[in-house]
Amino acid sequence: MPVDNFRFQRHLKLWEDQNKQIKRTIFFSLIVGILLLIDVLTPLTKLTGRTDEVEAELQQMRSNQEMLQQTTTQLQKLNEKFNQVQEVIARKPWEIEKNKLIRRFRLMRENPDLEANYPAYSDTANQTIRRIAKIVKNEILQPLKSALSEAPKNQFETEELQVQLSTIEKTVQQWEENHLRDNWYITLEGKGETVQELDRYLNQQMQHFRQTLVEKQVALKTKQQETSQQMKEMATGISEKEKWLADLNQKMQEILPGWARGLFDVEDVVQLFPPALIVLTIYIIGLGVSLTRHFLFIAKEMGLKKSDRADPAVSSWWTMVNKGKLGTFLTVGTYVGIILILWLFSEWGYVLFQRWLATTDIRSFLTMALDNLIFPWFSRLIYVLLIFVILKRPKLFFQLS
Repeated sequence: MPVDNFRFQRHLKLWEDQNKQIKRTIFFSLIVGILLLIDVLTPLTKLTGRTDEVEAELQQMRSNQEMLQQTTTQLQKLNEKFNQVQEVIARKPWEIEKNKLIRRFRLMRENPDLEANYPAYSDTANQTIRRIAKIVKNEILQPLKSALSEAPKNQFETEELQVQLSTIEKTVQQWEENHLRDNWYITLEGKGETVQELDRYLNQQMQHFRQTLVEKQVALKTKQQETSQQMKEMATGISEKEKWLADLNQKMQEILPGWARGLFDVEDVVQLFPPALIVLTIYIIGLGVSLTRHFLFIAKEMGLKKSDRADPAVSSWWTMVNKGKLGTFLTVGTYVGIILILWLFSEWGYVLFQRWLATTDIRSFLTMALDNLIFPWFSRLIYVLLIFVILKRPKLFFQLS
């Protein structure tokens, strides 16, 4: 009896096992596939920023923040220098030099040898002008210029202040040159007006300088606050993304079968999903062909006629044999439907892969292979060929003859 034959029993056992296996595989594939697409891969592609780029930008902002802090510190030092300069201006050293000049002239007039020596008066007055100009340069302009020179390079915050100091320096130089050539020292009024002119100009320019300095300090403080807020938001965004990816990965691990848990992370799965579905589809069709071969051996050993094999109750839903028009149509339709569904999942997964690839810097041989027009058309060709074989070559699989 064939039922006592080892080969018969073996084929029977494999046919029964593979019927169960193909049902479990299809059910698992459809459930896991749709869950991965909806709950894992689609949310993954909602990320619109590249983490590496954000981290690089954050590092650049940290550098900018440090430079801003250096500039702020330097402006504070400049403010201290400015206060010292204001004290110099308040002492009016040019008035002191003017009074010294008046006393020298008085002594010169009392000296018979110098009383009518007009070049001597001019030389003495010129020396006073040079001393006043030197005081302005050394005790007012130079301390401010030194403080500004210590500020970080290429900082526009200090450029306007430097321009103002350069303008003051040129004006003072012009003041010096003008009065080295005129008779400002002849009268008391002329002497007074000359130094008062310088005093008014310096007070006016220092007031303007102070106003600009305060504006720059306020602007820097505002920029620092804005940069700090941006850095905080970016750092929070990176942390949230990392936590979100960890949660997404945990959700994916719960969806995957036990043997696959821990082997892949979510960024592996988004790359492997489309090619894995191709392999899975081929495996399902191959499993159907294999169980059909086992059934045909069993039927041959049991002497089942063609009419017996056509009875749906004799075989199974997944066995590719002639079961009459309705039974064959349902089996063919089931296999074609499964191929179409897995094809749809593959296309969906490939679209999500493309979206994900646009939001990451991850590049590997697999991503390069998938990010190529050859892969999607190659996968479509495989699905079409499988459907074509099922629909157009029934004698090969379904034994209709």
